[in-house]
Amino acid sequence: MLITDQTCDIICAVCPIDDQGNVGQLAFSEPLDIQYYAVTVEPIEKQYIVKLYNANMQFVKVLPAGLITNDISFTESIDAGQGEMSLNVNLPIDTNYFNGIRYCKVYVSDNTGVDNLLIYSGWLSKVSRVYSNQKENIQVIFLSLYSLLQGVIIRKDGLQNGDSVFTKT
Repeated sequence: MLITDQTCDIICAVCPIDDQGNVGQLAFSEPLDIQYYAVTVEPIEKQYIVKLYNANMQFVKVLPAGLITNDISFTESIDAGQGEMSLNVNLPIDTNYFNGIRYCKVYVSDNTGVDNLLIYSGWLSKVSRVYSNQKENIQVIFLSLYSLLQGVIIRKDGLQNGDSVFTKT
């Protein structure tokens, strides 16, 4: 951030007018010392790290940022968690790069001091192979871990002791 300052003197002038519209004598203030600041803000440069994990949440590998051809974005809402994250990956359509991958975590760092902040966690929902305009690409869809809770129902089946039974639908 670049901050520059300038100082200048300002004199205020007052011309009083009474209730009948009579103009009084013009009065001047003592010089006021006013300081102006001009601030230049540098743009925030973000770097993302996408870490991939297996079904046991064991780290497998980092998806290189140079392979991701779209912006990393997802939605988030109150009481619904994070939403879908779609990544377009510059890999041939016959790749097995995502075999054994089940989960991802996305971290962000920037030039303001944020370092490896976890911003997204999701599970691998779909891998699509795209061939368009003689270009090969892989589209990977991750859904938030919150979405896994939609398949769990808690219910009581008239049990004598009031225990809850967890069933997955």
